[in-house]
Amino acid sequence: MKGKKLLSMLTAGTLAATMVMPVMAADGGEVEVDVTTKTGVLRVEVPTTLAIAVDQFETSDVGTQIYSEEFTIANKSEINVKVGVTSTATVKNDVALAAKRSDVGTATAVGGTAWLAVAAKKSASNYEANSGADNFANLNESAANVTTFAKNGTSTSAAQTFYLKEGTGSATYSLLKPTADGKDNDKSYAQFYKLTALTTQPADQPALQAEVDKGDVYSIVTANAGNDGEPVEKIEKGTQLGTPNHAWAATNTYYTIADAATSKADLKAADSYVYGEMAKAASGADAAFRYVGALSSNKEAWGSEDISKVNIAYTIQGLAQSDYDAAVADGITYGLYKEKQKAVYSEISGAYWLSLDGSKGFAAAPTSLTIAGTASTDYTFEKSGWIKLNAKPAASTAIEFIINGTTYKVTTPAA
Repeated sequence: MKGKKLLSMLTAGTLAATMVMPVMAADGGEVEVDVTTKTGVLRVEVPTTLAIAVDQFETSDVGTQIYSEEFTIANKSEINVKVGVTSTATVKNDVALAAKRSDVGTATAVGGTAWLAVAAKKSASNYEANSGADNFANLNESAANVTTFAKNGTSTSAAQTFYLKEGTGSATYSLLKPTADGKDNDKSYAQFYKLTALTTQPADQPALQAEVDKGDVYSIVTANAGNDGEPVEKIEKGTQLGTPNHAWAATNTYYTIADAATSKADLKAADSYVYGEMAKAASGADAAFRYVGALSSNKEAWGSEDISKVNIAYTIQGLAQSDYDAAVADGITYGLYKEKQKAVYSEISGAYWLSLDGSKGFAAAPTSLTIAGTASTDYTFEKSGWIKLNAKPAASTAIEFIINGTTYKVTTPAA
C-alpha cells in the first residue's frame, strides 16, 4: 500500500509539473505612424490703403493737425493671433519731433516741431476713456493707448502690439487666382497655399476615397477653377465619403496643397492657391488705430514735404490658447496690449542709471516711474537719454516706467 501511495503521489507531482503553462515568446513587430503638423488657418483683415494728412488748419478735426483714417484689424483665423504693427514716418531733416504734445506750443526750432503719435482704439466706439464723442485734441503721450513716434537717425517710428481672438465656426476655403505675379488681389493678409491637381483624377467614389485616405484633398468645380474667389471644398484625410458628405463628382477637379504657404512676392499668375477664413468672433477679434499730431506755430507753412510718408509694417503670429489667455489676464483693451520691454540697471561712479540696453538711452523722458510698486519722481532724465536715480534702490527691487506708451521693467541685482 505504501508503494502504491508513493507512486500515486509521484504521478500527481509529474502531472502538476506538466500542467504549468510555459512562458510564450511573442514575435516582435513595428508600427510606423505619420505625424501630422497642424498649423491652423491664418486670415487677418487689414486695409490695403490709408489716408494721412498734415492738416495745419484743422479742416478735418479741431485740435488735431495730423489726421488719418482709421486702420482696422480683424482676426478671421482658426487660431488666436498676435499682430505687431510698426509705423515708420519719413520726416524732413530739419523738422524736430516732440516727446510731449505740449512741447509744440513753446517750440522755436526753425524747421518746425511736430508731435506725431499713433492712438489705438480703446473700445468698439472710442479712443478716449469717456463714453461721449472722441476729442482727439485730448489725446497725448500720457494715455496708455497712445504711442509717440521716436526719432532714430533719419526716420521716426512707433510700435504697438495687438492680441486678437480666434474665429468661430468652421473654416471656409476660397480660390486665389492672382491677376499678376506677386499680387494677392488685395485679399489683405492671408496664408496662400499652392494647389496641385492630382496626377490621376479620381474616376469614381472609391478612387476618391483612396486619395482621401492618404491625405487632405481639395475640390473645385472644374468650370470655375479659373475664377478668383470661387469656393473650395476641403475633404480632410480619413473622411468617409458619401452623399451629401463630399461625394465624388465628375464635374469637379481634385487637388492637394503645398505643405508651406507661398509669400505674396512669390505668387504666380499661372498658378492657383487656396486660403481659408472663419467667422469673426463677436468680441476680442478687432483692433483699430489712427494717427494724430500737433504742429508748432512758429513754422508758418506746413506741407507734404515735412511729413511725407508713413510705412505700416505688420507681423502676424499664431498663439497657443494658453499664451492668449495670459495676455488677456495682463490687460487687453480692444485688442491692444502693451508689452513690457526690458531695461538695464547700472551703477557707474557712484550713480544709479536706467538705460535701454546698457549703451543706448531712451528717446523721451518717462511719464511715470515706480520703484517697488510705489510711484517716484526722485530721478532726472539726462540729455543722453539715460534715467538717473537720485538714490540707490534696494537689492532685488522691481522698477517699472513708461516712455511713449511702452512699459519698461528692470530688477536691481540681488545683494
